[in-house]
Amino acid sequence: LVLAPGFADILSHSRFALLAGDGRLVSKVTQGITLEIMGEGSTNAPVNERALAAETDEQTRQMNRAFLGPRGFLRWMKAIEKRGSSVNFGSFAGASTLRMIGKGLAEGAPTPEEMEEMRRAVREAMEDGAFGIASA
Repeated sequence: LVLAPGFADILSHSRFALLAGDGRLVSKVTQGITLEIMGEGSTNAPVNERALAAETDEQTRQMNRAFLGPRGFLRWMKAIEKRGSSVNFGSFAGASTLRMIGKGLAEGAPTPEEMEEMRRAVREAMEDGAFGIASA
């Protein structure tokens, strides 16, 4: 037998399981994982209409609609918390999600207005508990 501290999955892909599936994450817990860090590239929140329109999966688009508007990142974290989870969890704000907030799927550099929208989303997500920005 071995006694060890819990392990951290710092590149977690459990965000859908935590939000709408089996939050027990049995396959992770049985390996000793006790902490899930999400947001390595994309996140369910923050979102705006532009980001929702860029989402190609209809089920994900509908799920993420609940996080539109102010305090979306906080509502996402609270939604996971409310469902219950066997692990501790946290998240970065996904860089691709932030870009979609400003640009959708459009190519090219952001305009000053688009950049300000992305900055606002980052600022609000950080106020709501995001660890920072991450891109895989």
